[in-house]
Amino acid sequence: HRTAEAEGGETLFANGVASGQIDPDAALARLKPLLEDPTVLKVGQDVKFDLLVLRRRGIVMAPIDDAALVSYALDIGRPGFAGHGREQLANKYFRHTPAVLGDLLGKGRKAIGFESLPAKDATAYAAETPDLAIRVHRLLAPRLAAERKTTVYETLERPLVPVLARMEERGVA
Repeated sequence: HRTAEAEGGETLFANGVASGQIDPDAALARLKPLLEDPTVLKVGQDVKFDLLVLRRRGIVMAPIDDAALVSYALDIGRPGFAGHGREQLANKYFRHTPAVLGDLLGKGRKAIGFESLPAKDATAYAAETPDLAIRVHRLLAPRLAAERKTTVYETLERPLVPVLARMEERGVA
């Protein structure tokens, strides 16, 4: 996070690293063995984004499961299904409206970067995101076998995530 510099009562831009921050390289060095451990399943929501961010830092995260893709494999085309995004799944399964990053960061000229978000808000958002992904995954993953869709997920959907991430990395958007 960064400190905000205010002029005339408005925060114009981030200015300097806030005190008490963990060194990103040290944190990633500690996390890398776990993120790359083939015996530990990493569950998330929109894991392709996470793969891209971590690869830029020299970390190849695997194995992965993506709650949104599990939902997609189970419920694609189901009538009345609103979608597979974080907000839609939280609302559908937990009657919970999660924080929306765009609302926290603002829009247009008043938008700020995540690093300028107050630590309290950033922490709440950052903790809620994996919590929801794990809760949705625990709820939906057993349905894959019960509804005979494990093969679809494990041979089509999940293997595409790292492939699509590599394509984006190499310039195909």
